Amino acid sequence: MQYIGNKQSLVPTIYELMQKHDVSGEIFLDLFAGTHSVGSFFKNKGYTVYANDWQAYSFYLGKAIIENTEYPEFNKLINSEELQDFKEQYDDLDNYNVVLNYLNNLEGIEGFFYNNYCPTGTINQEYQKLYFTDENGKKFDSIRTKIEEWKESGLIKENEYYILVSTAMEAMDKVSNTTSVYGAFLKQFKRASLKDIVLKPLDLNLNGSNHKVYQEDANELVKKIDADIVYLDPPYNSRQYALNYHVLETMALYDNPTLYGKTGTRNYDHQKSDFSSKLRITDAFETLIKNISETKAKYIVLSYNNEGLLSDEYILSILNKYGEVIKEEIDYKRYRSDSDNNKRKYKKTNKVIEYVYIVKR
Repeated sequence: MQYIGNKQSLVPTIYELMQKHDVSGEIFLDLFAGTHSVGSFFKNKGYTVYANDWQAYSFYLGKAIIENTEYPEFNKLINSEELQDFKEQYDDLDNYNVVLNYLNNLEGIEGFFYNNYCPTGTINQEYQKLYFTDENGKKFDSIRTKIEEWKESGLIKENEYYILVSTAMEAMDKVSNTTSVYGAFLKQFKRASLKDIVLKPLDLNLNGSNHKVYQEDANELVKKIDADIVYLDPPYNSRQYALNYHVLETMALYDNPTLYGKTGTRNYDHQKSDFSSKLRITDAFETLIKNISETKAKYIVLSYNNEGLLSDEYILSILNKYGEVIKEEIDYKRYRSDSDNNKRKYKKTNKVIEYVYIVKR
């Protein structure tokens, strides 16, 4: 999934730096988890991973790929009257793939996504929206409605529910008519968005046990958890993640929210991050580091780049209060949305410096 600040390409280097500086432990806490690329990496390395993010879409993804440690069997659903005849067509596939094929073959319905994010569904509204084609919007509605029906009827277990919703979110990201974020939609459908939605199995990481995913304020959660390593990857700029990914939030919750404005955003007042506020970020950061220092954590590992709201000097001034600080730098390619690439209007350098701060307490 395309995601601002995703550390998928950087996490191997971050891990190497941790090894270089003898950062060790068993419990790894990722306080700003996003799409869980970091947590999944450390889960694969044998750590017990605790992950947190207060966006519902992140929580759902985490329940599927971090907390989950078993491959979905879907035994009750597969043996239900609804799928009894259908499964015989796919006797060479495992149950997960049979269920995905069933969902892929559903007829679309005119539900919340069609009526709020698609051109025909919104044609008589004040603002016509082109997040998805009519066909894909209807298909999302049929898929999410069906998953909720299965959950309510007890045909799927909790881990199976989160896996199916996360699978749908991954598929949504492939056909959204956006610039890789959902803060706005494009005026014309791009080629990728014209493709039909296809649910494909998640790459499930089943290593270990006792992993736990949370959806809480980082500054409050850290007081409750004792981890060996606390990893911090807070927002860098003033653009709120709740705004950038509001459609994914609705896909996760499927809660028929009231939408606002030209881009149909949901109310996110309760999810605004102090780390994206120029006025509140310094207090939030210092409080977080202080709260971590009052736990049993042996190490703090912080990722932050040279264009963030916090200056390197300020970060060092806070971290140095709580232990020995090591700073490393990683050069990497700037994140660009589709519109940045196509219009060539991005004037800044292609390179960004990622600072990795390691605090040995």
